[in-house]
Amino acid sequence: MKKTVVKKSVTMMLAFIMVITLLPGLPAMKIQAADQVITEAQRTILKGVYEKLKTNGAYKEYKEQVAKMATVTETYEENEDGTVVITVKQSPLPEYEQYADGDHTALFYIDKDNNIYCYTSGGNYFPSLILPYVAEAICEYCGMTLTKGEVRDYLFAVDANAENADDFGTKFYNVKLEDKDFGIKTIRLYAGGKWNQTEMKELVERTWFTDQVIKNYGIEALNNNHISGFSTAGNYTAYYTGDKNEFKLYLASKGSYGELGWKSIKNLVTALKPVGYEDFDYAGEKEAAKANWTVKVVTGEEIPDTLSTYKDGYEIVCVTFESPYIFGDTNIKLSAGDFYYVVVSNGYVKKWTSSNKKIAKVSNDGNVTALKKGTVTITATLDDGTKLTCKVTVKNSPTVKVGGKKFVSSKTYTIKRGKNLKVAISGKAASVNNNYASTNAKVAKVTSKKSVDTINIKGLKRGKATVTVMVNGVSFKIKVKVV
Repeated sequence: MKKTVVKKSVTMMLAFIMVITLLPGLPAMKIQAADQVITEAQRTILKGVYEKLKTNGAYKEYKEQVAKMATVTETYEENEDGTVVITVKQSPLPEYEQYADGDHTALFYIDKDNNIYCYTSGGNYFPSLILPYVAEAICEYCGMTLTKGEVRDYLFAVDANAENADDFGTKFYNVKLEDKDFGIKTIRLYAGGKWNQTEMKELVERTWFTDQVIKNYGIEALNNNHISGFSTAGNYTAYYTGDKNEFKLYLASKGSYGELGWKSIKNLVTALKPVGYEDFDYAGEKEAAKANWTVKVVTGEEIPDTLSTYKDGYEIVCVTFESPYIFGDTNIKLSAGDFYYVVVSNGYVKKWTSSNKKIAKVSNDGNVTALKKGTVTITATLDDGTKLTCKVTVKNSPTVKVGGKKFVSSKTYTIKRGKNLKVAISGKAASVNNNYASTNAKVAKVTSKKSVDTINIKGLKRGKATVTVMVNGVSFKIKVKVV
């Protein structure tokens, strides 16, 4: 007898997150230096931005938080040919080298229009990770009075509002896709003077999770795999975790939660499509509930660690979807004699049924027993009438060996009087007893218990008989001759 154990496959997927951590498996960064000879004024700008970067509080925090896994260094280099470059390099510690795939390097230059820029290509995101710190350093150098996080909010807002996520920008920050085939991009940050803070704030305030923003961030429908995602759009940050059956969406709103907040939630739910999203007729209340979803404001320990930095000055709303579902596999393959517990989450099962009890049966607690080859549908009927189903395929039927060899139905097996003929059963279900019969019980009959996997046919007196052994409802007619 074999037991098939229920397992849940969990796949974690990171969405677009500017997190301060070293993620494994990222390809090494390779950027070709540009031969851009700059003026003394431009040299002064680049040197000044470099000094501000080194003392930037958020950048120093980043370096401290990855210090257990990698070393982050920044250098300023003036070359003999008149070119100048800021290099930010992240090198994994020896014990993490196998995960980090080498060093990650971002090279920043200044062009004739006083844009500080770098090149990035393909899936390399390290320059984009460092970019907010460089932007903050530019703003500090230019004497802008920006509160913590405003520069980052602005970069996110520009990104989110792009009609084409690979080609967008403003006067102060832009990214342009230079070569679609190779994924080469140019990222530029204006360093020639103060950014227009009014324009920056207006962009942030009108940015929320519109359909275009959601598309740009690649937010797609949930499935049976567990995922987590984190995205920011203007004054709103969304964190979602779970699968299509059990799912939580948190929306952190800078300031008071309002119309653009609940519209963001509606659009995110529509894009993620948890089970029951079609009935999500939410209209902006801070406390709301229906059969399979709830909305409420969360505080204190209810706020997940991922949003721990969003407690002060933010209002956080949590949307929860919970629907009854069959946990684990819904397309089950078993061998004869196996059993498998079908488990229902988020619901009470009133009744279990099998579409064919001769192929597979199911007990009152969802234990499916495979009997013989075929396919059945197992149905769990919940107390509210909801029906959940899964398919069970039994790959084979029970088999027997007679006298240690494969059973041949046309063969007549010889037994000496008073001796036993052994019959070994494969695929017997533990919860199903064998049935025995003999056309002449005075000549030969089964003398073993009905619960065993190896039985004895005993020869009683000379003659012939046909002994029937029924396993899981499958009959084996064994012809015997007692001598």
